[in-house]
Amino acid sequence: MINFLHQKAGHAAAVEALGALEDSDKIAIIRISDVQYASGRFWFEKYPRLSFVDALTVACLKDLGLHYIYSFDSDFDGIEGITRLVQPQTPEE
Repeated sequence: MINFLHQKAGHAAAVEALGALEDSDKIAIIRISDVQYASGRFWFEKYPRLSFVDALTVACLKDLGLHYIYSFDSDFDGIEGITRLVQPQTPEE
């Protein structure tokens, strides 16, 4: 999201949004571990359409047992065990 804002709305908007995310009580900022990094490399090699950052995101989702991601990036479509959501909703399990 920050990269998207940076590209579309500029640096100041991206910095402001990052601050809002960091200050939110409802959003957790996750720093990856060495194990998650290695897993990200696996997903990066397996799915050529994923950027390395997207592959690290997939690794973190899987490590945390999460199955849903809110994203406009269709590169997450078809990743085993991950469902991309584009608008707020309650996922059906």
